[in-house]
Amino acid sequence: MADGQGDACVDGVEIHDLGKLKGRGFWPRVRHVIRALRRSGLRREEILHFHDPLFLPGAIWLKIKGYRIVYDVHEDYPRQVLNWELPAFIRYSASLSYAFMEWLAGRLFDGIVTATPKIAERFSSNKTVVVQNFPVLGELSIDHPIAYLERPPIVTYMGGITRVRGINEIVRAMGMLPNDMKVKLILAGSFDPLQLKDEVSRQHGWEKVEYCGWQSRERLKSIL
Repeated sequence: MADGQGDACVDGVEIHDLGKLKGRGFWPRVRHVIRALRRSGLRREEILHFHDPLFLPGAIWLKIKGYRIVYDVHEDYPRQVLNWELPAFIRYSASLSYAFMEWLAGRLFDGIVTATPKIAERFSSNKTVVVQNFPVLGELSIDHPIAYLERPPIVTYMGGITRVRGINEIVRAMGMLPNDMKVKLILAGSFDPLQLKDEVSRQHGWEKVEYCGWQSRERLKSIL
C-alpha cells in the first residue's frame, strides 16, 4: 500500500505502507518499487502477487532466485506506453522492453491473471486465468431516479483527466454546441499534470463545464 496511513493488519493480512507517493511520473514509482522489494520480507514458501509492470524486472530476478510469482496484468502495457507523452524513440523502446519482459514472464512465472481475454492470448493458457473487472450495477442504483426523458442535458466525464484521454477535444466539442441547447459537462476527477487544468480552462467550451474535482463514489453515483 502507499496511502501514508501506516502499517496495518486486516483480516489476518499484514499490510505494509510504503508512504505516500511523492511526485508523479516514472521515477517516483520506480523508487516505490525498490522500497517495496526491500520491505517485502518475502520467504520462498510464499507467493509474490503483483500488478505494477514496473515490478517486472525485480519479479523476474526473484523468480530466477527461486521465488513463486503471479503477475496480474490489468492493461496491454506494450501498446499502452505508445501513448506516453515522450519522444517516439523512448515510447517504442519502452514498448519493446515491456513486450520482451512479458514474454519472459509468461515462461518463467507460476501464474498469470489477466483482465481481458485479449490480453490472455499473449500468455500460455495452462498458467493463465481471466478475471474481468466489471462494475457492480447495483452500486449505481439510487432510491428516486429521475426519469430519463426528464433529465437535463448533462454529460459527464469521471476519472483521471489527461490529454491522451481526450480532455482537450471534449471541451472543444462543448464549445461547438449551440448555446440554446444549454448542455453542461460535469467533470469529476484530477488533472494530470496539474498544469493541464490551466490549459484546458482557457479553451472555448470551458464556460459550459462544471469542474467538481475528485469525488466520493456516493457523489459519482448521484451525478450519474
